[in-house]
Amino acid sequence: MPYDKQQAVDSGTEQSDRSGSAGDVETDTDPVDPRFLAIDETEVDKLREIVAQKIEDHRSRNAWKEIGEELTTQSEYIGSEYIRSESIGSEYQYKIIIEASTIEELQELQAELGIDEKAIRARQADAGIGRLYSSRRKEYVKQVLVEQIESRAAARIDEDRIRCEANEMIAEFFNRTGGTVAFGWTQSPYGSFSTCQSNKEEPDLVATFQHATAELSELPLPGHTADVVVLEDGARVDVESSFGSRSFSLERGAYKIRPRSVRALAQDAGLIDVEKRPGSCIVRDNGTLDIDVIEAENTARVVEPQSGSGGYSKWYTGSWTKYRDFDPEREMVLITTGEKSYDGNSLGRRQERTWLVGRDEGQVWSHQVYNTHDTIDEALAFMKPAEVKRFEAKGRQVVRQGDAYFVEMCRHSNFDALDGTRHTVVQRSDERVVVEHPEHADLELLGEWKAILNNDGS
Repeated sequence: MPYDKQQAVDSGTEQSDRSGSAGDVETDTDPVDPRFLAIDETEVDKLREIVAQKIEDHRSRNAWKEIGEELTTQSEYIGSEYIRSESIGSEYQYKIIIEASTIEELQELQAELGIDEKAIRARQADAGIGRLYSSRRKEYVKQVLVEQIESRAAARIDEDRIRCEANEMIAEFFNRTGGTVAFGWTQSPYGSFSTCQSNKEEPDLVATFQHATAELSELPLPGHTADVVVLEDGARVDVESSFGSRSFSLERGAYKIRPRSVRALAQDAGLIDVEKRPGSCIVRDNGTLDIDVIEAENTARVVEPQSGSGGYSKWYTGSWTKYRDFDPEREMVLITTGEKSYDGNSLGRRQERTWLVGRDEGQVWSHQVYNTHDTIDEALAFMKPAEVKRFEAKGRQVVRQGDAYFVEMCRHSNFDALDGTRHTVVQRSDERVVVEHPEHADLELLGEWKAILNNDGS
């Protein structure tokens, strides 16, 4: 459902402050990968084929009805009914009914409609049936009758005329002047999006299409073919979200659009690799909620525990994975995984862990933060120790290597915080040390320095 244009544009502008001004918006002219939206395109030529097919289907159904009505006047054994058909958009479909039941009545019907007995016997021979009972004869008569109706209906369809009508309809539709069409969605705690149900609902993601229309009632299209039709080549699309902005262009055509989940965006960014694990495997597995980096693949492994029973035990586990925030510019995603287990009706345990996953110097890392952190900014502010902030406020030089900060000191160096970590301090001279790490560039320090590790939410 299109969102209110002015409100959608205003809301999207307010939410874009985090990623910079409008002049800083990255332009992506590739409609196949617009980052925040999944877009299914139906090109104009294909749209013309769909319209022609819908016209032909409509004419064919009308021809069926006309022929059926003609047959009911030829024989008292032919009737008709309308049944609801989901295959044609929940419309009522015309059906022929054979009301003859005995062999004599069926043979009389065959004579009235000109159905050759040889056609019936040929079907009997193909099926390998020895004796032709009335029920089977009725089935074969119906088959032959349907074939005759289809042949007569096809003869009444002028395909050239239908193609001309479809061409004229598409040409007239795309010659109109388009406007601005906006769609708004709200983000759930789990990182998926749902359509804003009213203009009073504040959107988390807004897509605005220029030179477009969402009024598709004039085209005989099947349901769910498109959400919006772009009427001019190179039409601009602006996407504003809480985690960034994108602009790109689209060619003329019909488009089905949907927001991509935070999980999908993080996966495409190469930050995470997702594994679903059934409830029977997680009842006693305390490591399920940990997000560890798989060094060989340079991605963070996210286990999405599935709710379910604990195998042969009495335990039942309810689980969830929330993709709470995403920043494509800083290449970070905030994820919360949790589960609660029950033994019968008693709550056995409930635990939840929140992780910030990011990429630094080409290497993916994960760090546990507090569950109260709802945004990446909050998590980053927590990770920087208060001691580092105090030194920065005093004007001290601060540098960072991965999860360690180094603060310039006046007298003595102190690298005790690096014990047990993968940071290695190498003394190169009396005044120069080099801090090495297998995943980061060497850090050269002159003078006296103190190492301080990130805060940890575990």
